[in-house]
Amino acid sequence: MNKFLLLCIFFIVSTGIVFAEKTQWFAVGYERSGYSFSSAALSPGAVGYGSNGLNLQGYTFKDEKRNGWFSATTLRFPNVITATDGIYTETYGIREIYDSAFAVDMKFGLGFRSNPEKVVQLYGGLGPHILVSFFSLSFYDYDYGSIASNEIDIALGIGLELGAKFNFSETVSLLLGSGLALDLAGYYRLSATNGYQTETDSDWVQGYLGFDISPKLCLNFQW
Repeated sequence: MNKFLLLCIFFIVSTGIVFAEKTQWFAVGYERSGYSFSSAALSPGAVGYGSNGLNLQGYTFKDEKRNGWFSATTLRFPNVITATDGIYTETYGIREIYDSAFAVDMKFGLGFRSNPEKVVQLYGGLGPHILVSFFSLSFYDYDYGSIASNEIDIALGIGLELGAKFNFSETVSLLLGSGLALDLAGYYRLSATNGYQTETDSDWVQGYLGFDISPKLCLNFQW
């Protein structure tokens, strides 16, 4: 486990300690996500879908009131990404194309949750959304041969999170939630090489509409 990954995990843990005076959830699970985007390879407005082999998510509420400040931070490890514009379809698997890939996804703002003493607890939040992805990309191009690229993707916008938490005990529960984000997305390519030349560039796509549906096993902590 590299130092940057440790830093991301520590960031999630420390966020919970700083902002959660009373309640903190940590959840590990599987996520199915989708997004629309403009791609150089596909037509503008292409739709992509992805799944994560591992998803570590932390939720915080400022206090035990039904309404308060809400925060959700996710550490994602993308597994499969498929994109289509209705004519062409591209599928990338982590074993096929990614040397490494993970993302930090944050939603925070005003939130609500129902009575925590109930077996089924509803929760939600609306506020700013930040998504930062880091990955090393390598693939084979018929025109240029082997290509390697190191990129940082950034999305900024408004995020919505809604879900239900099924409390089996004081510490263990099942989290069924979904999120929606409307962002302006861009990337910064740290380096790209085809064996002959290396270059850097950056760009912003027109828009980004993302959603996710993610069941997770959740651990509850009371501060």
